[in-house]
Amino acid sequence: MGFFRKMFGAGPQAQKERKFAELDRIFCRSPEIARTMKARWLTSRGNYYGENNQFQFASEDFKEAILIKPDYFPAYLGLSLIFSYNGLAENNLQDLELAIGILHKLPPQVSIGDKIFNKDDIPAIHFHLAALYIVLVKIGIDCAAEAKKYCTLALNSHNRMSGVIENDPDLVLFLRLEEDQLSSLNDFLGLKIKNNSTAFDGKLKLNELMSEVGQHKLRNAAKTQDDENTAPLHVSQQDSAFRVTVDPKKCVGDEACLEACPVGVFKIHDGKAVPVHVEECMGCESCIVACENDAITLEEV
Repeated sequence: MGFFRKMFGAGPQAQKERKFAELDRIFCRSPEIARTMKARWLTSRGNYYGENNQFQFASEDFKEAILIKPDYFPAYLGLSLIFSYNGLAENNLQDLELAIGILHKLPPQVSIGDKIFNKDDIPAIHFHLAALYIVLVKIGIDCAAEAKKYCTLALNSHNRMSGVIENDPDLVLFLRLEEDQLSSLNDFLGLKIKNNSTAFDGKLKLNELMSEVGQHKLRNAAKTQDDENTAPLHVSQQDSAFRVTVDPKKCVGDEACLEACPVGVFKIHDGKAVPVHVEECMGCESCIVACENDAITLEEV
């Protein structure tokens, strides 16, 4: 906690209170947008905690995000991943079942970014459920039918939603499965499981099966830049609510900010971080927390 006291005075609670006051002021005429931004900020910080194995802090942020905005899907997925990893690390059946329960309790319609979707149309939900049920099958729980059901739902929803994503980075991570994920689902569906035995153990690797969804960071896919060879170290966008600056003398190019940022603001250019998509910045300060060299400053415009 010493690091946070150094950065934010009284610690993460003061950071949250300051950010919430700022969001209330910015979106004073749009309380629903303010709630969405608060849930998004808490989920972003929860992802950062999760990446750094601070699971208690992460789960608290995810739970608060859900309380603020009950249809905010990324918070549910983040919370279920926390229980998944705890359950896998400790062979804790209760945590694995909790993770499944969280996803089953999702409301019928959920929000991703500024869009609303039926939960049945989100491949990431079905994929994570499939992966969890496969784990249970491996340890001898009688749920092969459920595992195959969600494998099929994941594949069907992926095919159904692929045409509506249009490479929107806010949606790609949740509505499109990677090739290795698709392959793992098809492999499992092709296996003959007798008496829920673990005969297939080894044919599927969980870390591959959950490759993209299983990352705590859950950040958006990286955006492309038209002319990355000439990218400046500071990019100011008129339609951005924040100004992000990287000090090239302090930046070591370790990509910590890329990993922490949930909306893909940064890219690496000539060994330095570059804020090329400042218009996407939501002011969550995850990049500042992640940068050990104090190279990043963020100001409200």
